Amino acid sequence: MDRRDRHQRRLSPYLRWSGILILLSMPTLVWAEVRGTVINGTTGKPASGVEVHLVVLEGGMQVAEKAQTDAQGRFTFSTVVTKPTMVRATYQGVNYHEMVAPGSASVTLRIYEARERGTYAVERLTYLVQPVEGRLLVGREYLDRNSTTPPV
Repeated sequence: MDRRDRHQRRLSPYLRWSGILILLSMPTLVWAEVRGTVINGTTGKPASGVEVHLVVLEGGMQVAEKAQTDAQGRFTFSTVVTKPTMVRATYQGVNYHEMVAPGSASVTLRIYEARERGTYAVERLTYLVQPVEGRLLVGREYLDRNSTTPPV
């Protein structure tokens, strides 16, 4: 056995352990699909055909991937997630979002039907007048009816 072989054999375990330590010190990348469901909170049913975005919150809120919900309201993103992210959807002109918890692979996003004004009404308006320290204190009291689903 020549001198070079002996030197390599002595270094071999050190190189192996050094490589393992370097790999362990690197940030862990886990290939995990982010799956989710979009539920229409007004009807309580899955929302189909909604465009959903996976948004990385660092560096200017970049859209990492787009998906469309299927007939059961489900969507899947296959992007490797290593930074804080959220799922965002725009439905009837309103933005909805839900954070993707670190280490989580699923999220449920609730959207709601936009309504015309008029489902919220004042049923009674009462003026209250009472004397306080030589002055009159005037106040208004409202009785509201909120028939929106879900309540606003």
